Amino acid sequence: MHANDKIKKVLFFGSSRGIGLTYHLAVASKYFSKLEGIDFTLISGNREQFPGLFDIVKQSNVKHITIEGIDEKNNFFKRIGKFLKLVKTNHYDIIHCQTNTHLLYAIVSHIFFGSKVIYSVNSYNHGSNKFVIFITSLIMSIVFKLFKVNVITLSSSTKKHFEKYLVKSSLIPLGFEPKIKERSYDFINFNIIYVAKFHPHKRHAWLISALKEILREYKDINLILPGDGKKLDFCKNLAKKYEIYDRVIFPGWIEREQLYNLYLKSHVAIVISKSETFGHTIVEPMFFGLPVISTPVGIAVDIIKDGINGFIVSHGDLNKIAEKVIWLYHNREKIKELGQNALKSSLEMLSWEEIANLYRNYVINL
Repeated sequence: MHANDKIKKVLFFGSSRGIGLTYHLAVASKYFSKLEGIDFTLISGNREQFPGLFDIVKQSNVKHITIEGIDEKNNFFKRIGKFLKLVKTNHYDIIHCQTNTHLLYAIVSHIFFGSKVIYSVNSYNHGSNKFVIFITSLIMSIVFKLFKVNVITLSSSTKKHFEKYLVKSSLIPLGFEPKIKERSYDFINFNIIYVAKFHPHKRHAWLISALKEILREYKDINLILPGDGKKLDFCKNLAKKYEIYDRVIFPGWIEREQLYNLYLKSHVAIVISKSETFGHTIVEPMFFGLPVISTPVGIAVDIIKDGINGFIVSHGDLNKIAEKVIWLYHNREKIKELGQNALKSSLEMLSWEEIANLYRNYVINL
């Protein structure tokens, strides 16, 4: 960095409606706050996704401002005055937002003070019908152009989606902190894991149907489905209907350390969702040395090399999913090979150090 280069002051939203400060954005702030040439401040509501996230931020010496209720759209008119005062006092050059509510705050700041706006596309009506997705994407594209919003997409599939609406974006995925260097794959039972909320577009029922014959025939194969949601009871009843309830494990919502432990006890991860903007449950298993069988959604098409560190299967191809599971079951030595390749490729592409460098270059050049 040259002596005459201006330090960019960034106000970074790290929370989400109904959740509070999120795990991934709290961790991101650890790395972004240390970047040369950027004066980084995290802003969030006064809630956290789970206990300990505020401590992570504090222990990492991240400048952190909380405004109660700032994530809730109903509080916008009550909080906008305080937000504008904050921006005016601190002269932020860039407001980086994660949700549509954050975008409203950033746009008003842009109008009053000329702050540049970054918007990370974290979702766009997954599970909605095509018309709703079209209308939502069209409206977003108009807003982006009207207010000169700088758009970040988290995967090439999302980037291509918005290109159809003439929206230019920069691809900067989320990172992950590695938890292991080595792991064992020698377990008595063969465990398959799919981590997702039980929502229709996550298609748990499809997966249970795809694997029902395998789970009936092979008594040492288990399907582990952590998570909660409105389709949980339906899926439990479906497993009972297929007489495989003893082979399908429903842990419910679990803490992250419990989830990490399940990854370490599994042989393969599956992601069968209809759509993903990014796909945490594609990336996380790879960082735990698991090959991933995934539909071509989110980051899957960027990071999974078919037959090298996992497999890509077409939407709705239930036979292909079952085929890949059985192939891995009968070729246990390949699980370690693919799993180690998955760990290596995820570290090379999605370590937070790598992502932070991408982010710095992006912000400095705005």
